[in-house]
Amino acid sequence: MSLVDLKQRTIGSYGHFLNHRQSQLCGSQTLLYDTRNLDPDIAKTSRIEAVDLRDESIHVLYDTASNSPHGPGVAAAVCHPLRSTALFIHGLFSCNEANPYSMTRRFGGLLDIDLTKMPKMPKASSSESSQAYSSDFLSETTCSSNQMPRKVWPLENRALAENVPWGTLRGGTHAHSFSPDGKWVSFTYNDAVIANRDGQIDRRTVGIALLKPPAVCKSSLDKSENSPTATQALHEEWSHGAGWATLVLDPVHPISAREECWVPNESSISVPPRLAFIGRIPPTSTHPSIDEVFLAELPQDAGDWPEQLHGFTPTDPLSGRLQPPPGITLRQLTYSDQVSPELLHPDPGMRGIQGPRHWLTASTCGKWIYSLFRDSANCVRAVRISTLSGEVQPMSPAGMSVTRPPAIDPSGRLMSLILGDALYLIDLQSLQVFAVDGWPSEDAHCPWDELVGPVQFLRGTSLEIYWNARPKGSSWLQIWTARVQ
Repeated sequence: MSLVDLKQRTIGSYGHFLNHRQSQLCGSQTLLYDTRNLDPDIAKTSRIEAVDLRDESIHVLYDTASNSPHGPGVAAAVCHPLRSTALFIHGLFSCNEANPYSMTRRFGGLLDIDLTKMPKMPKASSSESSQAYSSDFLSETTCSSNQMPRKVWPLENRALAENVPWGTLRGGTHAHSFSPDGKWVSFTYNDAVIANRDGQIDRRTVGIALLKPPAVCKSSLDKSENSPTATQALHEEWSHGAGWATLVLDPVHPISAREECWVPNESSISVPPRLAFIGRIPPTSTHPSIDEVFLAELPQDAGDWPEQLHGFTPTDPLSGRLQPPPGITLRQLTYSDQVSPELLHPDPGMRGIQGPRHWLTASTCGKWIYSLFRDSANCVRAVRISTLSGEVQPMSPAGMSVTRPPAIDPSGRLMSLILGDALYLIDLQSLQVFAVDGWPSEDAHCPWDELVGPVQFLRGTSLEIYWNARPKGSSWLQIWTARVQ
């Protein structure tokens, strides 16, 4: 395999931060990104943009019209698999110096996208330097900072109270992901009520939202959006959302959950998909903390939860914590002290999920979950985990550490890996590993100084890939593409 047609697709003098999954708009050759230049800079990031790879035109999709370091902030845009809708992290509109953006003060923002009606930036030449796109143009496309932007709807119902009804959360969602059928959204979550009780404890967990049908969702949210009370709500601590949201694991469970993914159900497409996540098991007197993979299975009637639980509350009357809905079964898949000798690291503190930060991914058939382990020789390996038995099987070669997060192509046939500085593809059926000739190593001849995040696959193309990197001599994060043949 060899790399051809390598191109830098963005040149603006600001960040172009791709999410680690679901960045491609449905039915188009368009990639969504936020304008962070560094991962932690969500609070001061104001724009969601898109680049059309056909002509490299840039569209401003959303702008908070705020340059405040305290928020609201936007980031991590993902795209619905079946329609032109985006979902991204959005800080509360009431963010200020006294109450800044935080893990508990954010929500999922939904945006319907029609690129023909979105502002298009004038194309800048590569010779333009510090300000590739004019501030005059941006000021014309932004909304007033003292009003709710049009057509951006919260994903979840939010209420900052001890007792909330089923379907409502009382904290912040993050790292959203659509299920393959587009009916569900997964996310990580931080509970504001629990955090206010004990701010020293990390209370991150995972949750899901059942989306209302598009027509029902649009009708109800259009009405709420146009009401003064709804506008006021998003500036405060509550909101009316497009989804019925709940937790898979309560936020004071001893396991801290994160980095989730949807797993198709093997038994039937009519059964809701499963949710896999990385769970951090706390240390004991005999064992250090360890990250393992867990699998949550939803009941077949999970879609009926809004009707079944209407009028009740998920709050435990004794502990005050939010409980998961009935019928979810939770199973620990990996037991890293019991893996094969090839993967059993001699140091118990280096066992379990290891390597660069990454989100779990799953096979299209639902039989496998993909992750990273550190093997007995201290090499970070790509592995697949059986959803039936929990067996962990190495996939990438021994002696070659994975240095960037892996990614799966939309067909589920290939995985991309950076081993050292080189690009490899794994055939997920045969487990054959192919080096991609012509991939620039990060040396004097490489066009970038730093590769950031995974190398991802475009949908509907002949093996075209895209990624983030900082060009030689520049601090700005840009988007690149190439083809593998």
